Amino acid sequence: MSQPTMVEFDLDRYLRNSRKVDLSGIDWDQIPDHPLSDGDVMCLHYMMDIETHTVVYLRDLLATRVAADPQITAFLSCWVYEELWHGEAFSDFLRSYGIEVPAEPKLPDGSTPMPTRPSRWRQLRVRAGVGNGLGLVPTMLGSIITRDFAAIHMMWGAVNELTTLTGYHALIRRCDHPVLHQLLRKVIQDERRHFAFYRAQAKARMQRSRTARRLVRWVLSSLWTPVGASVKSEEEVDALAIYLFGDGPAGREQIREIDRTISEVPGLEGLTILEDYLDAALRRVAERPGWAGAGPMSDRAPTNGRAQAPSHWAKVGARED
Repeated sequence: MSQPTMVEFDLDRYLRNSRKVDLSGIDWDQIPDHPLSDGDVMCLHYMMDIETHTVVYLRDLLATRVAADPQITAFLSCWVYEELWHGEAFSDFLRSYGIEVPAEPKLPDGSTPMPTRPSRWRQLRVRAGVGNGLGLVPTMLGSIITRDFAAIHMMWGAVNELTTLTGYHALIRRCDHPVLHQLLRKVIQDERRHFAFYRAQAKARMQRSRTARRLVRWVLSSLWTPVGASVKSEEEVDALAIYLFGDGPAGREQIREIDRTISEVPGLEGLTILEDYLDAALRRVAERPGWAGAGPMSDRAPTNGRAQAPSHWAKVGARED
């Protein structure tokens, strides 16, 4: 009988303290008093959609051999609940700001159904092919073929969580909205714990298996795509990456810090998958005028220091007064 994987994470403490994000202290009435750029609104829509879509990632995980691991399944039970409420928090923020497009019809008493925006989530999942079952086939086959398949999912999850929380830090850097800063810092606390679990699980598996190290490195180098790529178009992913990280040296350093953290996991030394993606996105902007809402490279750094907001989100960002 194989020994259980020992990880550097206090799972019992996490499970006992898990709850939906604490929004006490958020002054919702002040949200409309501070402006958001179109790029800020684009980021919030993207983040709202992806946080709420994580239940589909859970479905994929439970179709593999990780479903037999009690540590992972216990964590995932709390993780998906916390992620749901992150998406709801961003939805509430946008609504408080005055953005009701796209949104769900209000109930007769003026309230909004929970979870909010179910038609939006349904459309996103249909577009991504969720529900036909075919998306599970490669995952299930991979799980059957190799016993180290769990290491791939855990490291992929670690990269996603680290990218997400760093993206929230980048939005704090780019946006001047004080209430949004407060909300993002609350969500970041959860994301740090999520990243710590995924990283600990991946590290433990990769330390004990040379095959796992080689397999995970190949998958990240050859198949990895940014968080949200399965739901959003390539142009939308590029727009987010450029807005958050392509605006100058500060964004570039945040991207490099993600790569450095990934490189600390055994077998992943020297990987630069995040910076490589950002460079590719910037090349697409240079080659395709107007791509991702950005102008030519020479026009991407206005005198106010802010990169040009993606133009195809301009109408979404308009407040309803």
